Amino acid sequence: MSALALTDEVRVQADLVRAEVAETVPMPMALTAPAPEPLPVAAPVVAASPTERGIAILAPMPVQPSELGFTIAFLEPRPGFRGLTFPFRRHIEIYVSSTWTDRELAHVIAHEIGHAVDVARNGASDHDRWRAARGIDPATGWWADAYASDFDTPGGDFAECYAAWVVGVPASPTTPFGSCAGTGGLVQELVHG
Repeated sequence: MSALALTDEVRVQADLVRAEVAETVPMPMALTAPAPEPLPVAAPVVAASPTERGIAILAPMPVQPSELGFTIAFLEPRPGFRGLTFPFRRHIEIYVSSTWTDRELAHVIAHEIGHAVDVARNGASDHDRWRAARGIDPATGWWADAYASDFDTPGGDFAECYAAWVVGVPASPTTPFGSCAGTGGLVQELVHG
Protein backbone atom coordinates (compact mmCIF):
# COMPACT_ATOMS: atom_id res chain seq x y z
CA MET A 1 0.00 0.00 0.00
CA SER A 2 1.46 3.40 -0.90
CA ALA A 3 1.98 6.14 1.68
CA LEU A 4 -0.64 8.24 -0.15
CA ALA A 5 -3.22 5.47 0.06
CA LEU A 6 -2.37 4.92 3.74
CA THR A 7 -2.80 8.63 4.41
CA ASP A 8 -6.18 8.64 2.67
CA GLU A 9 -7.19 5.57 4.68
CA VAL A 10 -6.04 7.30 7.90
CA ARG A 11 -8.09 10.39 7.00
CA VAL A 12 -11.23 8.31 6.40
CA GLN A 13 -10.68 6.27 9.58
CA ALA A 14 -10.10 9.44 11.59
CA ASP A 15 -13.41 10.87 10.34
CA LEU A 16 -15.20 7.68 11.38
CA VAL A 17 -13.57 7.62 14.81
CA ARG A 18 -14.31 11.33 15.27
CA ALA A 19 -17.98 10.70 14.50
CA GLU A 20 -18.13 7.83 17.02
CA VAL A 21 -16.23 9.77 19.69
CA ALA A 22 -18.30 12.94 19.25
CA GLU A 23 -21.24 11.32 21.00
CA THR A 24 -19.26 10.33 24.10
CA VAL A 25 -16.28 12.68 24.33
CA PRO A 26 -16.83 16.42 24.57
CA MET A 27 -14.85 18.20 21.89
CA PRO A 28 -12.39 20.45 23.65
CA MET A 29 -12.33 24.20 23.27
CA ALA A 30 -14.71 26.89 22.35
CA LEU A 31 -12.99 29.87 20.80
CA THR A 32 -13.57 31.91 23.95
CA ALA A 33 -12.19 29.28 26.33
CA PRO A 34 -8.73 29.99 27.75
CA ALA A 35 -7.61 26.43 26.95
CA PRO A 36 -9.12 23.19 25.80
CA GLU A 37 -10.24 20.70 28.39
CA PRO A 38 -7.52 18.08 28.91
CA LEU A 39 -7.98 15.28 26.42
CA PRO A 40 -9.65 12.17 27.80
CA VAL A 41 -6.73 9.75 27.75
CA ALA A 42 -7.03 6.20 29.00
CA ALA A 43 -4.48 3.44 29.38
CA PRO A 44 -2.76 2.45 26.13
CA VAL A 45 -4.49 -0.02 23.86
CA VAL A 46 -1.49 -2.32 23.50
CA ALA A 47 -2.99 -4.58 20.83
CA ALA A 48 -3.82 -1.69 18.51
CA SER A 49 -1.67 -0.90 15.50
CA PRO A 50 0.14 2.45 15.39
CA THR A 51 -2.52 3.71 12.98
CA GLU A 52 -5.43 2.58 15.18
CA ARG A 53 -3.90 4.12 18.30
CA GLY A 54 -2.99 7.32 16.51
CA ILE A 55 -6.45 7.78 15.00
CA ALA A 56 -8.12 7.21 18.36
CA ILE A 57 -5.90 9.78 20.09
CA LEU A 58 -6.13 12.30 17.23
CA ALA A 59 -9.94 12.24 17.03
CA PRO A 60 -10.80 14.59 19.94
CA MET A 61 -8.01 17.11 19.28
CA PRO A 62 -9.29 20.65 18.71
CA VAL A 63 -7.29 21.24 15.52
CA GLN A 64 -7.04 18.49 12.92
CA PRO A 65 -4.14 18.33 10.45
CA SER A 66 -6.61 18.27 7.54
CA GLU A 67 -7.98 21.68 8.65
CA LEU A 68 -4.48 23.02 8.08
CA GLY A 69 -3.94 21.30 4.75
CA PHE A 70 -1.70 18.64 6.31
CA THR A 71 -1.82 14.87 6.17
CA ILE A 72 -0.72 12.61 9.03
CA ALA A 73 0.60 9.06 9.17
CA PHE A 74 1.10 6.85 12.21
CA LEU A 75 4.08 4.58 11.70
CA GLU A 76 6.23 2.05 13.53
CA PRO A 77 8.92 3.48 15.84
CA ARG A 78 11.90 5.18 14.20
CA PRO A 79 15.06 5.32 16.32
CA GLY A 80 15.89 8.84 17.42
CA PHE A 81 12.52 10.34 16.46
CA ARG A 82 9.08 10.60 18.03
CA GLY A 83 7.53 12.59 15.21
CA LEU A 84 8.42 14.79 12.27
CA THR A 85 6.60 17.55 10.45
CA PHE A 86 7.46 18.16 6.80
CA PRO A 87 6.28 21.74 6.17
CA PHE A 88 6.85 21.80 2.41
CA ARG A 89 5.07 18.46 1.92
CA ARG A 90 2.44 19.50 4.50
CA HIS A 91 2.76 16.10 6.11
CA ILE A 92 3.24 14.82 9.68
CA GLU A 93 4.68 11.44 10.68
CA ILE A 94 4.28 10.04 14.18
CA TYR A 95 6.53 7.08 15.09
CA VAL A 96 4.31 5.31 17.60
CA SER A 97 5.98 3.32 20.36
CA SER A 98 4.00 0.59 22.07
CA THR A 99 5.66 1.68 25.33
CA TRP A 100 4.08 5.14 25.28
CA THR A 101 1.01 5.86 27.31
CA ASP A 102 -1.86 7.40 25.41
CA ARG A 103 -1.07 10.73 27.11
CA GLU A 104 2.51 10.56 25.78
CA LEU A 105 1.22 9.74 22.30
CA ALA A 106 -1.28 12.62 22.52
CA HIS A 107 1.54 14.98 23.48
CA VAL A 108 3.70 13.91 20.51
CA ILE A 109 0.75 14.27 18.11
CA ALA A 110 -0.14 17.69 19.54
CA HIS A 111 3.49 18.86 19.34
CA GLU A 112 3.65 18.01 15.64
CA ILE A 113 0.24 19.59 15.01
CA GLY A 114 1.66 22.67 16.76
CA HIS A 115 4.23 22.89 13.98
CA ALA A 116 1.47 22.53 11.37
CA VAL A 117 -0.54 25.30 13.07
CA ASP A 118 2.56 27.47 13.01
CA VAL A 119 3.21 26.83 9.30
CA ALA A 120 -0.42 27.30 8.26
CA ARG A 121 -1.49 30.20 10.47
CA ASN A 122 1.51 32.15 11.74
CA GLY A 123 3.92 34.55 10.12
CA ALA A 124 6.99 36.60 11.01
CA SER A 125 5.08 39.05 13.23
CA ASP A 126 3.55 36.12 15.17
CA HIS A 127 7.03 34.65 15.61
CA ASP A 128 8.25 38.03 16.88
CA ARG A 129 5.38 38.13 19.40
CA TRP A 130 6.25 34.63 20.63
CA ARG A 131 9.95 35.47 20.98
CA ALA A 132 9.13 38.66 22.90
CA ALA A 133 6.67 36.91 25.23
CA ARG A 134 9.17 34.13 25.96
CA GLY A 135 12.22 36.40 26.30
CA ILE A 136 13.94 34.86 23.29
CA ASP A 137 16.55 36.88 21.41
CA PRO A 138 14.87 38.26 18.26
CA ALA A 139 17.85 37.09 16.18
CA THR A 140 17.31 33.44 17.16
CA GLY A 141 16.29 31.37 14.13
CA TRP A 142 12.75 30.00 14.33
CA TRP A 143 13.29 26.50 12.92
CA ALA A 144 15.75 23.71 13.65
CA ASP A 145 17.92 22.29 10.91
CA ALA A 146 16.37 19.35 9.05
CA TYR A 147 16.09 16.24 11.26
CA ALA A 148 17.59 18.05 14.28
CA SER A 149 15.82 18.29 17.62
CA ASP A 150 13.66 21.38 17.75
CA PHE A 151 13.31 21.76 21.51
CA ASP A 152 15.92 24.53 21.71
CA THR A 153 14.37 26.64 18.94
CA PRO A 154 11.49 29.12 19.18
CA GLY A 155 9.47 26.95 16.74
CA GLY A 156 9.96 23.90 18.95
CA ASP A 157 9.12 25.95 22.04
CA PHE A 158 5.85 27.06 20.43
CA ALA A 159 5.00 23.46 19.43
CA GLU A 160 5.78 22.17 22.92
CA CYS A 161 3.65 24.86 24.58
CA TYR A 162 0.85 24.18 22.06
CA ALA A 163 1.01 20.49 23.05
CA ALA A 164 0.82 21.40 26.75
CA TRP A 165 -2.17 23.65 26.02
CA VAL A 166 -4.01 20.92 24.07
CA VAL A 167 -3.21 17.84 26.13
CA GLY A 168 -3.31 19.48 29.53
CA VAL A 169 -0.45 18.19 31.60
CA PRO A 170 -0.21 18.10 35.39
CA ALA A 171 3.19 19.83 35.35
CA SER A 172 3.74 22.16 32.44
CA PRO A 173 6.64 21.11 30.22
CA THR A 174 9.77 23.15 30.41
CA THR A 175 11.78 24.02 27.33
CA PRO A 176 15.17 25.75 27.28
CA PHE A 177 13.09 28.97 27.27
CA GLY A 178 11.24 28.13 30.50
CA SER A 179 7.97 26.60 31.58
CA CYS A 180 5.01 26.61 29.22
CA ALA A 181 2.79 27.68 32.13
CA GLY A 182 1.11 30.98 31.35
CA THR A 183 1.50 30.71 27.57
CA GLY A 184 -2.05 29.48 26.90
CA GLY A 185 -3.51 32.90 26.04
CA LEU A 186 -0.88 33.65 23.41
CA VAL A 187 -1.03 30.08 22.09
CA GLN A 188 -4.79 30.47 21.65
CA GLU A 189 -4.37 33.79 19.83
CA LEU A 190 -1.78 32.31 17.48
CA VAL A 191 -3.86 29.19 16.84
CA HIS A 192 -6.97 31.15 15.91
CA GLY A 193 -5.31 34.16 14.33
